[in-house]
Amino acid sequence: NFRKVSNEFGEWIPIESEYKKGPRPNMWLSPHFPIQTEELLPLLDILANKVKAIHRLRDRLTTKLPPGTFPVKVAIPVVPTIRVLVIF
Repeated sequence: NFRKVSNEFGEWIPIESEYKKGPRPNMWLSPHFPIQTEELLPLLDILANKVKAIHRLRDRLTTKLPPGTFPVKVAIPVVPTIRVLVIF
């Protein structure tokens, strides 16, 4: 994606603009699981203070999940090539 801007001499030069969005976590949901999401939140509250990815996961669990589902498997990207995998 290129656009042109004028420099101090009035010459048009191409500028590359890029928008990169980081890797997203993956979640596998199940409506039939013996634990409710609300039971997991106190543990995530403790971990969210130290780990930014856990804070984002907690926000996602409380705002974006369909009601009555539980994340039975979560893959959280740490760096582009490494993911933390949590399986219940």
